[in-house]
Amino acid sequence: MRVLLVSDDSLLEKNIAGLGMLVYRVLTPRQVRIGCECFVPEAVVVDFDIGEAEALRISKRIRDIPDSKDTILFWVLPHPLAVGSCMGRAIARLRVSEFFVSAAGKAVLPDRLRALLEARCEV
Repeated sequence: MRVLLVSDDSLLEKNIAGLGMLVYRVLTPRQVRIGCECFVPEAVVVDFDIGEAEALRISKRIRDIPDSKDTILFWVLPHPLAVGSCMGRAIARLRVSEFFVSAAGKAVLPDRLRALLEARCEV
Protein backbone atom coordinates (compact mmCIF):
# COMPACT_ATOMS: atom_id res chain seq x y z
CA MET A 1 0.00 0.00 0.00
CA ARG A 2 1.32 3.40 -1.01
CA VAL A 3 0.83 6.55 1.09
CA LEU A 4 1.76 10.11 0.14
CA LEU A 5 2.53 12.01 3.35
CA VAL A 6 2.43 15.81 3.21
CA SER A 7 4.11 16.59 6.50
CA ASP A 8 7.41 17.39 8.14
CA ASP A 9 6.64 15.00 11.01
CA SER A 10 9.19 12.19 10.83
CA LEU A 11 7.52 10.26 13.68
CA LEU A 12 4.24 10.10 11.74
CA GLU A 13 6.17 8.88 8.70
CA LYS A 14 7.89 6.21 10.80
CA ASN A 15 4.58 5.04 12.32
CA ILE A 16 2.91 4.68 8.91
CA ALA A 17 5.96 2.96 7.38
CA GLY A 18 6.10 0.67 10.41
CA LEU A 19 2.80 -0.86 9.28
CA GLY A 20 4.47 -2.09 6.10
CA MET A 21 3.25 0.77 3.92
CA LEU A 22 5.41 2.49 1.34
CA VAL A 23 5.58 6.17 2.35
CA TYR A 24 6.61 9.03 0.07
CA ARG A 25 6.98 12.25 2.08
CA VAL A 26 6.59 15.64 0.38
CA LEU A 27 6.23 19.27 1.46
CA THR A 28 5.55 21.36 -1.65
CA PRO A 29 2.77 21.43 -4.26
CA ARG A 30 5.32 20.58 -6.97
CA GLN A 31 6.48 17.50 -5.04
CA VAL A 32 2.83 16.48 -4.57
CA ARG A 33 2.20 16.64 -8.33
CA ILE A 34 5.33 14.63 -9.08
CA GLY A 35 4.56 12.16 -6.29
CA CYS A 36 0.97 11.55 -7.44
CA GLU A 37 1.97 11.21 -11.08
CA CYS A 38 4.73 8.63 -10.61
CA PHE A 39 3.73 7.11 -7.29
CA VAL A 40 -0.15 7.01 -7.53
CA PRO A 41 -0.89 6.58 -3.81
CA GLU A 42 -3.89 4.77 -2.36
CA ALA A 43 -3.98 7.38 0.42
CA VAL A 44 -2.73 10.91 1.05
CA VAL A 45 -2.22 12.31 4.55
CA VAL A 46 -2.06 16.13 4.76
CA ASP A 47 -0.75 17.52 8.06
CA PHE A 48 -2.02 21.08 8.63
CA ASP A 49 1.10 21.84 10.68
CA ILE A 50 2.61 22.89 7.32
CA GLY A 51 0.13 25.81 7.30
CA GLU A 52 -3.59 25.93 6.60
CA ALA A 53 -3.40 27.78 3.27
CA GLU A 54 -0.68 25.46 1.98
CA ALA A 55 -2.52 22.33 3.17
CA LEU A 56 -5.73 23.45 1.43
CA ARG A 57 -3.83 24.30 -1.77
CA ILE A 58 -2.11 20.91 -1.74
CA SER A 59 -5.40 19.08 -1.09
CA LYS A 60 -6.98 20.84 -4.06
CA ARG A 61 -4.01 20.03 -6.24
CA ILE A 62 -4.29 16.36 -5.28
CA ARG A 63 -7.95 16.27 -6.29
CA ASP A 64 -7.12 18.00 -9.61
CA ILE A 65 -4.86 15.10 -10.65
CA PRO A 66 -6.98 12.69 -12.73
CA ASP A 67 -5.49 9.47 -11.31
CA SER A 68 -6.08 10.54 -7.71
CA LYS A 69 -9.87 10.98 -7.81
CA ASP A 70 -10.41 7.79 -5.77
CA THR A 71 -7.47 8.36 -3.44
CA ILE A 72 -8.32 8.36 0.28
CA LEU A 73 -7.56 11.82 1.69
CA PHE A 74 -6.82 12.30 5.41
CA TRP A 75 -6.33 15.64 7.14
CA VAL A 76 -4.47 16.07 10.43
CA LEU A 77 -5.71 19.34 11.97
CA PRO A 78 -3.81 21.33 14.63
CA HIS A 79 -6.77 21.69 17.05
CA PRO A 80 -10.49 20.83 17.33
CA LEU A 81 -11.60 24.40 16.62
CA ALA A 82 -10.06 24.16 13.13
CA VAL A 83 -13.21 22.33 11.98
CA GLY A 84 -15.35 25.43 11.44
CA SER A 85 -18.04 26.10 8.86
CA CYS A 86 -15.61 27.12 6.09
CA MET A 87 -13.44 24.09 6.84
CA GLY A 88 -16.55 21.90 6.70
CA ARG A 89 -17.25 23.16 3.16
CA ALA A 90 -13.65 22.42 2.17
CA ILE A 91 -13.92 18.90 3.61
CA ALA A 92 -17.00 18.25 1.45
CA ARG A 93 -15.64 19.95 -1.68
CA LEU A 94 -12.30 18.15 -1.57
CA ARG A 95 -13.88 14.82 -0.58
CA VAL A 96 -11.79 14.40 2.58
CA SER A 97 -12.23 10.84 3.82
CA GLU A 98 -11.42 11.55 7.46
CA PHE A 99 -9.77 14.13 9.64
CA PHE A 100 -7.93 13.83 12.92
CA VAL A 101 -6.91 16.33 15.57
CA SER A 102 -3.15 16.65 15.98
CA ALA A 103 -1.48 14.68 18.80
CA ALA A 104 -4.26 12.17 19.52
CA GLY A 105 -5.09 11.87 15.83
CA LYS A 106 -1.52 11.18 14.83
CA ALA A 107 -1.45 8.29 17.30
CA VAL A 108 -4.51 6.51 15.82
CA LEU A 109 -4.10 7.57 12.19
CA PRO A 110 -1.76 4.76 11.05
CA ASP A 111 -4.10 2.02 12.29
CA ARG A 112 -7.18 3.76 10.86
CA LEU A 113 -5.38 4.23 7.57
CA ARG A 114 -4.48 0.54 7.41
CA ALA A 115 -8.06 -0.50 8.25
CA LEU A 116 -9.53 1.68 5.49
CA LEU A 117 -7.02 0.55 2.89
CA GLU A 118 -7.50 -3.13 3.76
CA ALA A 119 -11.29 -2.73 3.58
CA ARG A 120 -10.95 -1.09 0.18
CA CYS A 121 -8.76 -3.97 -1.08
CA GLU A 122 -11.33 -6.54 0.03
CA VAL A 123 -14.14 -4.91 -1.98
